[in-house]
Amino acid sequence: MLLRPQGPQDVRHLTDTAADPLSQAYTGVPRDYTEEHARAYIAHAERLRMRGLGAVWTAEELGTGRYVANVDLQHLDWDNRTAEVGYMAAPWARGRGFTGEAVRALARWLFEQHGFSRLQLRAVVANTASQRVAEKAGFVREGVARASLGGADMVIYSLIPSDLA
Repeated sequence: MLLRPQGPQDVRHLTDTAADPLSQAYTGVPRDYTEEHARAYIAHAERLRMRGLGAVWTAEELGTGRYVANVDLQHLDWDNRTAEVGYMAAPWARGRGFTGEAVRALARWLFEQHGFSRLQLRAVVANTASQRVAEKAGFVREGVARASLGGADMVIYSLIPSDLA
């Protein structure tokens, strides 16, 4: 698996992933997701990156270059060195370990290169696959935030540098 900056070449893959029924059910993406949404998301992510408020990567399968997932850092708090990670796995890549690997690599980079002390992850309570990603990446379950995403309850996970040891 390879992480690289997200770009215009990812529009079709991001659109297909976001329009998938599971992504629609468990994320906050628009329900009529189109390529225009994907282009706007990529442009917005670049603006956040330029201001130091977030960053987005594409995970690719090593060797084939096949799109695996969208992985993003949000809510970067540089004073307290905390952030939140989110992701959407391509339908074909689910259950193969790619997303957990990408999240763990991103966490290691954030902790080792930027001195962050905490990374948070939220998953819809009904989305057990996303919870498995968090747990396989080493995150610790902290509790449930009620009515958190569009009224859905979210399981809160955290990862700190010592969890990666």
